[in-house]
Amino acid sequence: VIAHIRHTKTKYVELISRGYDRYDARSLVQPEVETIVEQWEG
Repeated sequence: VIAHIRHTKTKYVELISRGYDRYDARSLVQPEVETIVEQWEG
């Protein structure tokens, strides 16, 4: 579920395509991923 959110609901793929390292890109989108997970959990 986390990977789905990261790839479809954030700019993760865009960051990767711009040359960001995947670990850096994950760190940048992590707060947004956590917010979405919290919303989905209700």
